[in-house]
Amino acid sequence: VRRDTYTVDKERELEWEGKYRFGGLHLGPDGLMAVLAGNAQDATSVVLRMDPQSLETIGALEVPDQIRAVAQAGDGNIYGINESSEFFYRWATDGTLLERSANGFGTSYYDMAVVRGSLVCSGYWRDRGIGVIDVIDPTSFTLLARHPAYAHSMGGRWVTQLGFDCVNGEFLFLPDDGNLP
Repeated sequence: VRRDTYTVDKERELEWEGKYRFGGLHLGPDGLMAVLAGNAQDATSVVLRMDPQSLETIGALEVPDQIRAVAQAGDGNIYGINESSEFFYRWATDGTLLERSANGFGTSYYDMAVVRGSLVCSGYWRDRGIGVIDVIDPTSFTLLARHPAYAHSMGGRWVTQLGFDCVNGEFLFLPDDGNLP
């Protein structure tokens, strides 16, 4: 998508060995990453690494869990959260699993990004019934800060319930599906 006009610049249909459920995009140091999962009976995912200009696949990381979102840090480590938000993951650039850690924060996370060295996750705080943006230490998976987000989309969802990114110090949210998310 072109940032100046918000029009589609390139488009690619994604599927990988029967995996087609799209879990989001992340632009990291090693390229554009797209998460794909299979159907409900297929508890595996693949993280495709693509060239951000051509959208051609240049690598793939297969994961034995349904992954919802990923982010890559400047050191190359790749972080993820599974579909049920039960576990955080950390992988090396080559795909080696470095850590799997339980999510004990009572939050269903929908997306994540690495911002100033911290893992920033958007989601829904189940205990309070509100949207949140959590800042997490990526080395220990401990909660550094929690920011309630009380804004709703035009569709009635918390703005933190789907995709987001942080660009030039501003958060951009994509809370609804459809033509005008």
